[in-house]
Parts: sequence; C-alpha cells; structure tokens
Amino acid sequence: MNYQRLLLFALRFIVYALLMAGLYYIFYYDATHNSGEVKITENSLTEIFQEIFVFLVAVGFFIAGRKSKELAPILNLLSLLFLMSFIREFNNHIDFWFYIVLPFLGLFVFLLVRNFKKPLIAFQEFIELKSSGSFFIGFLVTYLFSRLFGKTSFWMELMGDAYHRTAKNMAEEGIELLGYTIILISVVELLVIVFKKKPINIR
Repeated sequence: MNYQRLLLFALRFIVYALLMAGLYYIFYYDATHNSGEVKITENSLTEIFQEIFVFLVAVGFFIAGRKSKELAPILNLLSLLFLMSFIREFNNHIDFWFYIVLPFLGLFVFLLVRNFKKPLIAFQEFIELKSSGSFFIGFLVTYLFSRLFGKTSFWMELMGDAYHRTAKNMAEEGIELLGYTIILISVVELLVIVFKKKPINIR
C-alpha cells in the first residue's frame, strides 16, 4: 500500500474542500455586507473572485503550455480563451471591452487554423489527462448551466409574486464562480501533470 500517495490525496481533498467552503463565505459576505437591494454587483466579492480565478486559469494554461511542448498548441488556445473571458468580466466597467478582445480573438483564430492538425492532436492528448474531466465539468457549469439556471423566466416561474432579482443573481453568479473554481482546480492538476510528465513527440 502506497501511504504517501494516500496522504497526498487526503491533503488535496482537504485543500479543495476548504476552497469549496470558502465559496460559501464569499457568498455570505456579499449577502450580509452589501446594504443595497442588489447584493451581487460588479464590485461584489463574488465578481472579484470570478475575475481573479479566470485570470489565474489563463495564466495557468499559459505556464503549462510553456512547459509542455506537445500540449502547447491547445493550451495556448485555452489561455487565450480565458484571457478573453477575463476581459469580458469587465463589460460593465469598460464599454469598449469587445474591441480589446478583438486582437486576442484574431490571434486565437490564427493559431487554430494556421496548422489545425497540431491543436487537434494536442487536444486528443489533453482529453486523455486526468485533469481534463474536471476541466470540462467546470467549463459546462460556468458557460452553460449557470446561464440556463440564471434565466429570469425560470426564476419568475419558480418564485411567482415573490420573485426577487437578488436571489436569481446570487444563484447565477454563485454557480459561475463554482464553475471557475472547478476549472482552476483542473488547471492546478494539469500543472502538476506537465511538470512531472516526460515530453511526448507530436508530429
């Protein structure tokens, strides 16, 4: 029995559990410290941590791409994708955010189509990693489920005359932060993998 591996798993589990518990206290802080009717604003702790986490994800993918040449074609694209998401988070502060994103979007398309075979092969390698499962779950939670769960029509049907926008916003933004947290965890796991992994030649 490998006790060292079990101990490392237990430590990882505790750290991730504390991170998840920390999300609750972020939401609780916003619920109790914002005196206005709208609890989740662009300056709320929930929104700030969304911006921090998505930025860390972009940086994490960039670092992993620098370390792993075989995965770099897909990791660089993911880094650009989350960098664009980071800029998008400031849409209420910067009206012209889309024009800031445009050069990165152009670079994303260029890297994707320049030699499509390399990103495709790298993507096949990426989905074989242990970290990819949590990445895709986090991605779907953030970019699909949180949007659907936050639809106003759903909350109006659910709450009827008791509908309050604050509840909807808290649920939507809270789930979005949860998704970013899962993605960040997957990036941490990815970095551990690429710093341990032997290089693979992708032709």
